[in-house]
Amino acid sequence: MSISGPPSAPPPSQRRPRRVLVVGATGRLGVRIARALRSRDDRVILTARDASKLAAMATELGGDDVAKTVCVDLMTRDAPEQIA
Repeated sequence: MSISGPPSAPPPSQRRPRRVLVVGATGRLGVRIARALRSRDDRVILTARDASKLAAMATELGGDDVAKTVCVDLMTRDAPEQIA
């Protein structure tokens, strides 16, 4: 009788790129997360309050085709609509 474990993730060459929302993308942790996701060929949607930092981050990650930006303060009532 053979017992197999949970299915493992497909190798990186077979994995489809994802689209991932990164909140606080211009902070230290957000920057590292965004860079790690792009190194896996995932597309990112970056949110933060500083438009100039967001633009610089998007450029660093490969431009608007792979790194969309939304300048928004998540504490505002209409933040979800601005991101959607």
